[in-house]
Amino acid sequence: MLEKAAEKCIYERLEAFDILQEWTFPLNFDLIYSSDGLVYIGNLDRIIGSISLHLVSGGIVAFSVEDLDENNIDYRLYPSGRYSHSQKYIENCLVQHGLQLLESSTTDMRKQSGNQVKGLLIIAKREQC
Repeated sequence: MLEKAAEKCIYERLEAFDILQEWTFPLNFDLIYSSDGLVYIGNLDRIIGSISLHLVSGGIVAFSVEDLDENNIDYRLYPSGRYSHSQKYIENCLVQHGLQLLESSTTDMRKQSGNQVKGLLIIAKREQC
């Protein structure tokens, strides 16, 4: 992916890193975006915490997750190796880390074995300091 992105010659800097490890970027970001990446992680608390710490005041995070249609559990692992997350869980993680939910919408993310996979599209912002 990084090679394809580099071919566009529009990015100032591209980096590969382990999202589960401590983030050590020298500057904070105006925008952090993840499309269909967080579905491979169950507990998002640490990642959302890292996102919050690395956004500028008023910075935006946008991401997608598979929608868990139950609000009595936080997330569930499926045989596909992907997790789905409840909207309530996502909202609680955002609030816990000083992020304000701006928008949440449900959508069909992709097809898997011929069936539509329901997803949540989330946009949040870091509260002004």
